[in-house]
Amino acid sequence: MLLENQKNNVIYYESSEKLDAPWIEEKSIRHTFADGKGEIELKKSVTKIGYLAFASQGDMTSLIIPDCITEIEYSAFSDCCGMKKLVIGNSVKKIGSGAFEFCLSLEDLTIGTSVEIIEDNAFFDCMSLKSLIIPASVKEIGWCAFADCQDLTSVIIPDSVKKIADDAFERCDSLSEETKKKISEIIKQNIED
Repeated sequence: MLLENQKNNVIYYESSEKLDAPWIEEKSIRHTFADGKGEIELKKSVTKIGYLAFASQGDMTSLIIPDCITEIEYSAFSDCCGMKKLVIGNSVKKIGSGAFEFCLSLEDLTIGTSVEIIEDNAFFDCMSLKSLIIPASVKEIGWCAFADCQDLTSVIIPDSVKKIADDAFERCDSLSEETKKKISEIIKQNIED
Protein backbone atom coordinates (compact mmCIF):
# COMPACT_ATOMS: atom_id res chain seq x y z
CA MET A 1 0.00 0.00 0.00
CA LEU A 2 1.20 3.50 -0.78
CA LEU A 3 0.73 6.35 1.67
CA GLU A 4 1.57 9.79 0.43
CA ASN A 5 2.70 12.69 2.60
CA GLN A 6 2.44 15.74 0.34
CA LYS A 7 3.76 18.14 2.97
CA ASN A 8 7.15 16.45 3.18
CA ASN A 9 7.27 15.14 -0.40
CA VAL A 10 7.87 11.66 0.95
CA ILE A 11 6.34 8.45 -0.28
CA TYR A 12 5.85 5.77 2.34
CA TYR A 13 5.49 2.15 1.32
CA GLU A 14 3.98 -0.49 3.56
CA SER A 15 3.93 -4.05 2.33
CA SER A 16 4.02 -7.54 3.72
CA GLU A 17 6.52 -8.72 1.12
CA LYS A 18 7.81 -6.74 -1.85
CA LEU A 19 7.46 -3.56 -3.82
CA ASP A 20 6.92 -3.72 -7.56
CA ALA A 21 6.65 -0.97 -10.12
CA PRO A 22 3.88 1.26 -8.73
CA TRP A 23 2.69 2.37 -12.18
CA ILE A 24 1.72 -1.20 -13.13
CA GLU A 25 -1.40 -0.78 -11.00
CA GLU A 26 -4.49 0.95 -12.38
CA LYS A 27 -3.88 4.21 -10.54
CA SER A 28 -0.42 5.43 -11.50
CA ILE A 29 1.46 7.33 -8.81
CA ARG A 30 4.78 7.49 -10.63
CA HIS A 31 4.55 11.26 -11.11
CA THR A 32 4.16 11.79 -7.35
CA PHE A 33 7.64 10.51 -6.60
CA ALA A 34 9.21 12.25 -9.59
CA ASP A 35 7.67 15.57 -8.55
CA GLY A 36 8.81 15.23 -4.94
CA LYS A 37 12.23 15.93 -3.54
CA GLY A 38 13.44 12.40 -4.05
CA GLU A 39 13.17 11.21 -0.48
CA ILE A 40 11.68 7.83 0.29
CA GLU A 41 11.12 5.83 3.42
CA LEU A 42 10.61 2.08 3.32
CA LYS A 43 8.72 0.62 6.25
CA LYS A 44 10.19 -2.37 8.11
CA SER A 45 7.50 -4.68 6.72
CA VAL A 46 9.01 -4.38 3.24
CA THR A 47 11.59 -7.11 2.58
CA LYS A 48 12.12 -6.99 -1.20
CA ILE A 49 12.28 -4.20 -3.73
CA GLY A 50 10.80 -5.57 -6.93
CA TYR A 51 11.19 -5.21 -10.67
CA LEU A 52 11.41 -1.55 -11.80
CA ALA A 53 10.02 -0.34 -8.45
CA PHE A 54 11.85 3.00 -8.55
CA ALA A 55 13.32 3.00 -12.07
CA SER A 56 13.88 6.33 -13.85
CA GLN A 57 13.35 8.50 -10.78
CA GLY A 58 15.73 11.28 -11.73
CA ASP A 59 15.00 13.43 -8.66
CA MET A 60 16.34 10.82 -6.24
CA THR A 61 19.73 12.12 -5.09
CA SER A 62 20.52 9.70 -2.27
CA LEU A 63 19.21 6.41 -1.05
CA ILE A 64 19.73 4.37 2.10
CA ILE A 65 18.29 0.88 1.76
CA PRO A 66 17.36 -0.23 5.29
CA ASP A 67 18.39 -3.48 6.92
CA CYS A 68 14.86 -4.93 6.55
CA ILE A 69 15.45 -5.38 2.79
CA THR A 70 16.94 -8.75 1.79
CA GLU A 71 16.73 -8.53 -2.00
CA ILE A 72 16.84 -5.87 -4.69
CA GLU A 73 15.35 -7.26 -7.89
CA TYR A 74 15.88 -6.63 -11.60
CA SER A 75 16.25 -2.95 -12.59
CA ALA A 76 14.69 -1.76 -9.32
CA PHE A 77 16.58 1.57 -9.39
CA SER A 78 17.85 1.63 -12.97
CA ASP A 79 18.24 4.99 -14.65
CA CYS A 80 18.04 7.04 -11.43
CA CYS A 81 20.36 9.57 -13.04
CA GLY A 82 20.45 12.03 -10.14
CA MET A 83 21.44 9.53 -7.44
CA LYS A 84 24.84 10.51 -6.03
CA LYS A 85 24.94 8.45 -2.83
CA LEU A 86 23.80 4.89 -2.22
CA VAL A 87 24.03 2.82 0.96
CA ILE A 88 22.87 -0.79 0.66
CA GLY A 89 21.78 -2.19 4.02
CA ASN A 90 23.41 -5.09 5.81
CA SER A 91 20.58 -7.59 5.23
CA VAL A 92 20.59 -7.48 1.42
CA LYS A 93 21.88 -10.82 0.10
CA LYS A 94 21.45 -10.28 -3.63
CA ILE A 95 21.67 -7.24 -5.89
CA GLY A 96 19.63 -8.13 -8.97
CA SER A 97 20.47 -7.72 -12.64
CA GLY A 98 20.56 -4.09 -13.69
CA ALA A 99 19.41 -2.98 -10.22
CA PHE A 100 21.38 0.28 -10.40
CA GLU A 101 22.41 0.43 -14.06
CA PHE A 102 22.59 3.88 -15.66
CA CYS A 103 22.80 5.68 -12.30
CA LEU A 104 25.13 8.09 -14.05
CA SER A 105 25.78 10.43 -11.09
CA LEU A 106 26.49 7.74 -8.49
CA GLU A 107 29.76 8.67 -6.76
CA ASP A 108 29.46 7.25 -3.24
CA LEU A 109 28.55 3.56 -2.93
CA THR A 110 28.48 1.42 0.22
CA ILE A 111 27.58 -2.24 -0.25
CA GLY A 112 26.20 -4.02 2.82
CA THR A 113 28.04 -6.81 4.58
CA SER A 114 25.56 -9.59 3.72
CA VAL A 115 25.59 -9.26 -0.07
CA GLU A 116 26.66 -12.56 -1.62
CA ILE A 117 25.82 -12.04 -5.29
CA ILE A 118 26.09 -8.95 -7.47
CA GLU A 119 24.23 -9.99 -10.62
CA ASP A 120 24.76 -9.05 -14.28
CA ASN A 121 24.76 -5.33 -15.12
CA ALA A 122 24.00 -4.43 -11.49
CA PHE A 123 26.02 -1.18 -11.66
CA PHE A 124 26.53 -0.96 -15.42
CA ASP A 125 27.40 2.55 -16.65
CA CYS A 126 27.63 4.15 -13.21
CA MET A 127 30.18 6.40 -14.84
CA SER A 128 30.80 8.72 -11.85
CA LEU A 129 31.71 5.95 -9.40
CA LYS A 130 35.34 6.47 -8.33
CA SER A 131 36.06 3.81 -5.71
CA LEU A 132 34.54 0.53 -4.69
CA ILE A 133 34.96 -1.77 -1.71
CA ILE A 134 33.48 -5.22 -2.24
CA PRO A 135 32.55 -6.66 1.18
CA ALA A 136 33.94 -10.02 2.32
CA SER A 137 30.46 -11.58 2.04
CA VAL A 138 30.47 -11.36 -1.78
CA LYS A 139 31.17 -14.62 -3.59
CA GLU A 140 30.11 -13.81 -7.14
CA ILE A 141 30.17 -10.78 -9.45
CA GLY A 142 28.11 -11.09 -12.62
CA TRP A 143 28.65 -10.23 -16.27
CA CYS A 144 29.13 -6.48 -16.87
CA ALA A 145 28.28 -5.82 -13.20
CA PHE A 146 30.54 -2.74 -13.13
CA ALA A 147 31.22 -2.32 -16.86
CA ASP A 148 31.51 1.22 -18.23
CA CYS A 149 32.26 2.70 -14.79
CA GLN A 150 34.76 4.98 -16.50
CA ASP A 151 35.86 7.00 -13.44
CA LEU A 152 36.46 3.90 -11.30
CA THR A 153 40.08 4.10 -10.12
CA SER A 154 40.07 1.89 -7.02
CA VAL A 155 38.47 -1.50 -6.37
CA ILE A 156 39.13 -3.67 -3.33
CA ILE A 157 38.21 -7.29 -4.05
CA PRO A 158 38.34 -9.66 -1.05
CA ASP A 159 39.46 -13.28 -1.25
CA SER A 160 35.84 -14.34 -0.71
CA VAL A 161 35.09 -13.50 -4.36
CA LYS A 162 35.44 -16.82 -6.19
CA LYS A 163 33.73 -15.91 -9.43
CA ILE A 164 33.94 -12.81 -11.59
CA ALA A 165 32.11 -13.15 -14.89
CA ASP A 166 33.61 -12.02 -18.18
CA ASP A 167 33.40 -8.29 -18.78
CA ALA A 168 32.42 -7.57 -15.15
CA PHE A 169 34.78 -4.57 -15.22
CA GLU A 170 34.86 -4.03 -19.00
CA ARG A 171 35.87 -0.51 -20.10
CA CYS A 172 36.86 0.50 -16.55
CA ASP A 173 39.97 2.01 -18.06
CA SER A 174 40.96 4.04 -14.98
CA LEU A 175 41.64 0.95 -12.86
CA SER A 176 45.24 0.26 -11.89
CA GLU A 177 47.13 -2.48 -13.71
CA GLU A 178 47.38 -4.37 -10.41
CA THR A 179 43.60 -4.40 -9.99
CA LYS A 180 43.05 -5.41 -13.62
CA LYS A 181 45.51 -8.27 -13.11
CA LYS A 182 43.67 -9.53 -9.99
CA ILE A 183 40.35 -9.45 -11.84
CA SER A 184 41.86 -11.32 -14.79
CA GLU A 185 43.28 -13.99 -12.49
CA ILE A 186 39.89 -14.64 -10.88
CA ILE A 187 38.19 -14.80 -14.30
CA LYS A 188 40.88 -17.19 -15.54
CA GLN A 189 40.43 -19.39 -12.46
CA ASN A 190 36.68 -19.57 -13.21
CA ILE A 191 37.42 -20.84 -16.73
CA GLU A 192 39.87 -23.46 -15.49
CA ASP A 193 37.44 -24.74 -12.86
